[in-house]
Amino acid sequence: MKSSEGSNSLRKKLQNSIFKFILISIGISVVIFSYQKDGLFFGI
Repeated sequence: MKSSEGSNSLRKKLQNSIFKFILISIGISVVIFSYQKDGLFFGI
């Protein structure tokens, strides 16, 4: 029972880290897109 519980918690941690990574990457993409849309890099 303990081994199955350990692998289950490890799987949950892995899913949480992947979910956080996806959210962070989407947030960075939105921020960069909004900056370019506002014309921050227009004069470069």
